[in-house]
Amino acid sequence: MTCTHGPEIKSQLLTPRYRMLLQSFIDRWKSDPKFLVYHQASTILILRRALGFPHASEPRCAACDCDRLMECRMAEVLKEAMEERIAEQEMKIAS
Repeated sequence: MTCTHGPEIKSQLLTPRYRMLLQSFIDRWKSDPKFLVYHQASTILILRRALGFPHASEPRCAACDCDRLMECRMAEVLKEAMEERIAEQEMKIAS
């Protein structure tokens, strides 16, 4: 995970507060596995706004070193959180 805020973002996304947001991304990912590639910038902006990052629409977020939106790695963090949540859901179904 190369995002400066990766661990904290991932842990936030896995909390009950963001359950619906994360599930909406999971549902979209299941219907279109390439959406994180084609809609990376808009997905990152949605995440920044939802997570309350200051100046969410600007290229740089909070204390991040990344100054170009397309270089932001927050989508990778989202993917990791989605994979973890999907694994949890599959374990619940299996038990």
